[in-house]
Amino acid sequence: MFTIQIIVPEQAVPQPRPRARRLGKRVQVYVPKGKSASYRKSIIASVRDQLPGLVIDSPCVVTVEFAMRMASKNRVALYGEPHDRRPDIDNMLKTTFDGLVDSGLFPDDNIIWKTIASKRWCRRDEVPTTYITVEYENTEGGEAPPDDSQGTEEPQPS
Repeated sequence: MFTIQIIVPEQAVPQPRPRARRLGKRVQVYVPKGKSASYRKSIIASVRDQLPGLVIDSPCVVTVEFAMRMASKNRVALYGEPHDRRPDIDNMLKTTFDGLVDSGLFPDDNIIWKTIASKRWCRRDEVPTTYITVEYENTEGGEAPPDDSQGTEEPQPS
């Protein structure tokens, strides 16, 4: 079992809802571009920088922790506490998984069989960041994380 960690130094952004517009007799469905596109580009850059060339094509477990920016009001009381406000965690996961697929780390997000997600306020002196941990089996066709990556191999039970 291999474990890799990806650190995305940017505030997570939820995936916007699809929109539809009428074009004559047809209807076009699209996802609005905006902040989510910038966040996805940040994920792509982080994966390519931290794990160049790694492709995971076996079932995996993904743990995601979102450290959210906080307003100046009540700042000290909330350091590291659970973030129980908008944006919704499921929409932030959609954007994160789409970014991981766009980066080439996963061929498709359907290989993720288990997800553990949390969102919290940033700790003192912490910038808004997304921490992604992926646990996966090294299959015949897959490859191990690069030597200079943050991946570690866990010992197999006897």
